[in-house]
Amino acid sequence: MTHYGPTVLPLVVILVVGLGIYFAFFYELGDPSAEKWELEDPQTGEVYASEDYYSNGLTIVEFFNSKCGACQSQAPILNDVYSNYSSELTSSLLEVTN
Repeated sequence: MTHYGPTVLPLVVILVVGLGIYFAFFYELGDPSAEKWELEDPQTGEVYASEDYYSNGLTIVEFFNSKCGACQSQAPILNDVYSNYSSELTSSLLEVTN
């Protein structure tokens, strides 16, 4: 077992207490709601607004590429989420291509 000397424990205690004080008194949480945005489809001119997607409760945003291996492994999980919670969800699919 390595002995670090008598100065390490007080330094660790000071660090932990200092971080605790910082988070308790100075750290501020960000706004829990998403910023508003609008996107216009350059081909159709249709405008998509954040209010259309963020209006009710929880919103899941998933960036998905059908050729991505990790994305393909997530597809069954996303299908399960949709199957289990579809009655509580308002789903939208926005396809982005180049």
